[in-house]
Amino acid sequence: MTKNLRFASVLLVSAVIGLVSCKKDDDPSPVVSVPGPTVSFVKASVPNANNIGDLQQDSTAALTVRAQSAKGLKSFVVKKRVGSLEFTLGEAALVDSNKRKDVTITIPYTYSDTSSSVQIVFIATDSADKVGRYTFTYFAAPFIKITNAVTNGVFPKGSVAPFVGGGQVTITANTRSGTDITAVNLYLKKQNGSVSLLESRTPAVFDSPKATTEEFTYTLPLNVTRGIISFIVETVNNTGHKSSTSIVYNVLSPTSSLTNVSLCAQSCNSFGNFFSTLDGVTYKSSDPNAAEYSGTIDLVYYYDSAANKSYLASPTYAKSANQYNSTLYGPGNWSLKRSTQFRKNVDVDAFNENVFTDPTSDGRDRISELFTGGGSDGQLMEVKEVSAANPYLIAYKNQSGRYGLIKVNSIVPGANGKVNFDIRYSNY
Repeated sequence: MTKNLRFASVLLVSAVIGLVSCKKDDDPSPVVSVPGPTVSFVKASVPNANNIGDLQQDSTAALTVRAQSAKGLKSFVVKKRVGSLEFTLGEAALVDSNKRKDVTITIPYTYSDTSSSVQIVFIATDSADKVGRYTFTYFAAPFIKITNAVTNGVFPKGSVAPFVGGGQVTITANTRSGTDITAVNLYLKKQNGSVSLLESRTPAVFDSPKATTEEFTYTLPLNVTRGIISFIVETVNNTGHKSSTSIVYNVLSPTSSLTNVSLCAQSCNSFGNFFSTLDGVTYKSSDPNAAEYSGTIDLVYYYDSAANKSYLASPTYAKSANQYNSTLYGPGNWSLKRSTQFRKNVDVDAFNENVFTDPTSDGRDRISELFTGGGSDGQLMEVKEVSAANPYLIAYKNQSGRYGLIKVNSIVPGANGKVNFDIRYSNY
């Protein structure tokens, strides 16, 4: 009986303890979860909320990220992660009261970054040692730059270079990449916005082609439409990332012939003093466009009082500048000067009136024969008026390599005088 009572007492105590334990489990003390700092994207110089996209070698991008914490920020660190390697780029200066901080960092991509992508990690820690992160990824695109663009002597001026149908452009581009280059492409973008691939190159570099220089040559058709075109050079690496650059040209439409072109000498400003054989435009020495488009001008007309003669001259001829030295936009103030070569005493029988009146005449295609072997009578040509029956013909070759024939119709000598002529261009 005594044993049974003792056993019952033990059960009772155990039950009480169990009840107390159950009571504690049923009514736990509330646990408050304190959030860590938030780290969020603000802006990038290349707009993209998730990553910066393709970033060229040797270029940079600015990235701004914001850290916030109600408890105050303890640290805000920016790190760069390339593969398994991690580097600290910087740490924001903070004070105890900082609950929000914006950090802008310039992200460099250098040739040493051989990984296909790089991560920028922003790490914020608050006063409770809670941590927040934001990771920003950009991709390692190749670097490309046009280092030269020659268009048969028509040199670029400003952002838009003059180009004429039948002319030839040679574009040289340098490109390199942290990973292998698989293609360098040349595209033509026309006035209407259409883009076509002209040529694609696979770099001929032994072992891991990470750098190459490619030269492209393209001849513009004679019948090209006047307007703005672009040549785009693109490079692609073996991760599929691309970079491109372009050069813009103002296409000038050549004409087959012009009649009654008038130029006046240096003291006359009633009409043009200079002429472009590229597009048949005349310019006055008082016109700012004469300097702006000097890279298209081939003929300068002036009167030399000492010689008592009138001349057509190349813009590069010294007296072309001297005779217009009192004008604002004469050759002396041109940043670009084209060279023109002349041939005098052209055989009238060989290049007769048919050259100017018959579009099918092959005479104009034989003008180049006058310059065979580099022959020329120089950059200055006296202008004479002979007779309608026996016209005075002058052949020329402009800096773009195009030939033409000038027939003098009339001339009024003197510094206020003028010349009138017809001009026929060759087919090339």
